[in-house]
Amino acid sequence: MARSRSHISNLPPPPALIPVPGLQTPAESQRDRQQWYRLWWRLANRVPLRRKDVSLGEQAQFPWTEVVSPEEVLEESVARSDLSAAEADPFWATLWRAYRGLVQYLCQMPLQGMRILEVGCGQGAMGIATALHGAEVTLSDSVSNALLVAQIHAWPVRHRVRVRRLRWGIDRCDGERFPIIAGSDVLYEPLAWDDLMRTAEEHLEPDGQLLFSEPPRYTGERFIPWMTDRGWDVRVVWIDLKDGLPSIRIFICRRAK
Repeated sequence: MARSRSHISNLPPPPALIPVPGLQTPAESQRDRQQWYRLWWRLANRVPLRRKDVSLGEQAQFPWTEVVSPEEVLEESVARSDLSAAEADPFWATLWRAYRGLVQYLCQMPLQGMRILEVGCGQGAMGIATALHGAEVTLSDSVSNALLVAQIHAWPVRHRVRVRRLRWGIDRCDGERFPIIAGSDVLYEPLAWDDLMRTAEEHLEPDGQLLFSEPPRYTGERFIPWMTDRGWDVRVVWIDLKDGLPSIRIFICRRAK
């Protein structure tokens, strides 16, 4: 989806690193700036972008990169025959509200030094918000555009965040295991649950927990019995975002004893 040079002629400067309480902020280098411009150029050459500030965690103004017209991206993607289903459907181009409920829940926990794997990270908002609270976060997705935008968004906390390609049921994160694996809006397709759980089981510490958030969907009603049949205990917590829309449902999953 090549773009004209007008979309990439004015590259924005890299945002400054945001200090994380209790942690040393590394110095920025010329090499860092060059990497930033490469990331921005690569994504802007695929889709039209604009910059804005969003509220993220306790940051009232976090630098964000927005796809100008997700609908146009979808139309152009569907028209192409060389893309996988995941690449053609740009869920990553929108900031879904379910992540906010998961952030509210996670930020009640002691996150300093907590290692978290976010699956299906999309734009990376949930993982970045927890990194701002001191977590060590690995953002993962299967879609190359999502990984690019996640790297751009994570730039101010890149000393606390890694970005990895992780196709459910296929890839591994270097044999690592995490005490928390989390994802927002990743349960909408039941046909993907087997692969998602295969990846979760490969990467979760023995006493770890899985956290999945979503707006209440009919498919989510099937998730608890599906997990129970596979030897998991599931608890549900509801988070009211006080935005006039339905509360966010969080599935908290642990291996049954």
